[in-house]
Amino acid sequence: MTTHKPFDLPSLKKEFHEKLQRANSSEELEEIRVCYFGKKGMIQDLMGALRSAPKDQIPLLGKEINIFKEQLIKELEQKINSVQEKDLSAALEKEKFDVTLPSRLRTQAHPHPVLETIEKMTDILRSLGLKEVHSNEIEEEMVNFDLLNFPQDHPAKDMQDTFYLNEKMLLRTHTTTFQVPMMRRYEPPMALFCAGRVFRNEEVTSRSHQQFSQIDAFHLGKGVNLSDLLSLLKLFYKKLFGDSVLLRFRKSYFPFTEPSVEIDISCIRCAQAGCPICKHTGWLEVAGAGMIHPNVIKAGGHDPAVFTGWAFGMGVDRTLMLLHNIPDIRMLWESDARFLNQF
Repeated sequence: MTTHKPFDLPSLKKEFHEKLQRANSSEELEEIRVCYFGKKGMIQDLMGALRSAPKDQIPLLGKEINIFKEQLIKELEQKINSVQEKDLSAALEKEKFDVTLPSRLRTQAHPHPVLETIEKMTDILRSLGLKEVHSNEIEEEMVNFDLLNFPQDHPAKDMQDTFYLNEKMLLRTHTTTFQVPMMRRYEPPMALFCAGRVFRNEEVTSRSHQQFSQIDAFHLGKGVNLSDLLSLLKLFYKKLFGDSVLLRFRKSYFPFTEPSVEIDISCIRCAQAGCPICKHTGWLEVAGAGMIHPNVIKAGGHDPAVFTGWAFGMGVDRTLMLLHNIPDIRMLWESDARFLNQF
């Protein structure tokens, strides 16, 4: 920068104009702003030099410096606006686009098919008089297994079958975990259901996954019997799959029910003629059920000699695959918009 005598404002203004005229970019204008108006800039030097001026001239010189500063700032702002307009015009010229082209239509979001199926199934349960409750996805091993009458050496307790978070906590392997806490919270009679995700350390294939959704329900009261359960399940599956569906009950075993049954429905794809979906048997397994085991009722704080109850559990993903003829469970969790947008 050229050296000037203190308060030689005309020379400083001339030098400023020359620099301003040569500047053609925002970066160069920023350098000028810092040079003249920054903390260590020319204007600050002038204000500092006032201390050495004669006292009777300080007010007049201070006023002249402020007027000088305002003029330079105004001229700099005009040049900045001019350069910005020039840059914008150049960018628009370079990035021309056809404003007459139609815009991209925004697709409307919708619930995931698993959530839609849960809502459809739970609506039916509500219509049948059951009340929805919620339970934890992270649960104690005792609640997940011991209180539900699982024997100590049950293979489901192994690390290779269950996701353990530490020695006592795990990701629930079924929604049946809500039964005992609800029995302890409420007094019979009660008819409740719970829907949610469960987790198992399984190999991911077309028919199994490490996470899936279940719905569990139970009814506890005086005089509750197995025929009540079978009647309710017939109503439920006819509402879900249609009046023509047939149900079949087979003997089975679950630690938390006694007696236990498996529920099959007539194949909704082949009308029992036999197809790959039903493995040419004409039947599809859809749920497990039974009378609540006395040990579970005791764990819930009630006397099994006074109260009895039924319970059932069903897979949501499996039901969804049947409803929409989906061949691979993995398709539900791959976030493929081409698949999900069909629902």
